[in-house]
Amino acid sequence: MLNWLFAYHGLEFFFLVCALIGGVLLVMRLLLMVIGFGGDSDSLDLHHADTDVGFKLLSIQGITAFLTMFGLVGFSVLRGTSLGATVAVMAAMIAGLGSAWIIGRVFIAMLGLQSSGSVGIAQAVGCTGTVYSNIPKQGSGSVQITIAQRLREFDAVSENGEELATGTSIKVTRIAGSALAVARL
Repeated sequence: MLNWLFAYHGLEFFFLVCALIGGVLLVMRLLLMVIGFGGDSDSLDLHHADTDVGFKLLSIQGITAFLTMFGLVGFSVLRGTSLGATVAVMAAMIAGLGSAWIIGRVFIAMLGLQSSGSVGIAQAVGCTGTVYSNIPKQGSGSVQITIAQRLREFDAVSENGEELATGTSIKVTRIAGSALAVARL
């Protein structure tokens, strides 16, 4: 079955083996992802998650991209031109590193699409809502405000010292410590 592979010798054989290993790993990874296996935890990152994502070349995707392109370009240059082994190895290295770099850039772009989903209290300033539990003149109560299409409940104090009853429409004027300062609409 692999007689065609063993017909090549030396550097041609090395390039083909690299391309085969990289290609098989790439196809296997793709199939696993299609059927629902594989995810962010499958990378072989040798650094902490808080370091520069630009160095994510040591992931399964980066390694398979490198091996596949290194093997294919090296074999093609060596077999299809008369430039020699040195040029073939240099072209293979450039192609392999380039493809691993592109994979890294794709991951950086994908990370830019992520959102934490958390809503900061500072985003509440200027929003309107209703009093959820009474806000006394000199104390705190709670309000419900819709922020980022989510109904959230926050502790609140009255901005001008008036008592606000449950159901009163309010507007957030500022942040007051860990609570919101609100005024009647």
